[in-house]
Amino acid sequence: MAGRKAHIFDQALAEGFDPDDYSRSMSMGECIARHLRGKIINAELKPGDTLPEASVARAFDTSRAPVRDAMRLLASEGLVNIASQSGNYVAPINSDDVRNGAFIRSTVEERNVADLAETINEAGIARLEGLITEQDKAVTAKDFAWFHQLDEAFHETLFDLTDRHSVWHYLQSVKVHIDRARTLTLPGGQTARRAVEDHRRIVAALVKGDRKAAADAMTVHLGRIHDLIAAAQDREPGGDAVPTAAML
Repeated sequence: MAGRKAHIFDQALAEGFDPDDYSRSMSMGECIARHLRGKIINAELKPGDTLPEASVARAFDTSRAPVRDAMRLLASEGLVNIASQSGNYVAPINSDDVRNGAFIRSTVEERNVADLAETINEAGIARLEGLITEQDKAVTAKDFAWFHQLDEAFHETLFDLTDRHSVWHYLQSVKVHIDRARTLTLPGGQTARRAVEDHRRIVAALVKGDRKAAADAMTVHLGRIHDLIAAAQDREPGGDAVPTAAML
């Protein structure tokens, strides 16, 4: 975002923001944090991008107090660094955060899909197959933002179908670092296509009711996350973590 005029920066920062979209139980600071979190995960805000309090406050038409609250929340998640001298900036992708998040996510998702193999019905299979069909369309259209949303929906549905939606919610705090690394690989196309094929193998195992095959397919799918760790190396503020080729 370097070199942008202040007013253009402000407008871009708040693009798509509507506080009415969020729960009435959320403070303005929480709403801002949620919005900026999405931009960081989607790489619209990249490692090293600055987030001056004054600019953020103008963008969201608010005072600096909720902006400080938002920055503290994002800092607690490892997404923003707050420096007393240089101000706020988007944190680099941390390989340890990616690695630890991958461990937690794979452990939980493998067990969940194994349990699902014993209980899934035709309606559940149809939901998952419908999402895969939409994923194919997104990859063909090279709409990787849409693909990411569908990918999230696929994994969330696996938890919905075991009545464990709250577990998916708990995973978000560890997933955020994985998602940042993954987003940087999606525009290559190969990453997204491979993920769709992995999803097909997971569903095929669920159709058979094969607990072990379902868990193994998920292990392979989420195991690809480890390829991202090489791309999630810490950089100095202002530098991007650049993914290597053929990830996921």
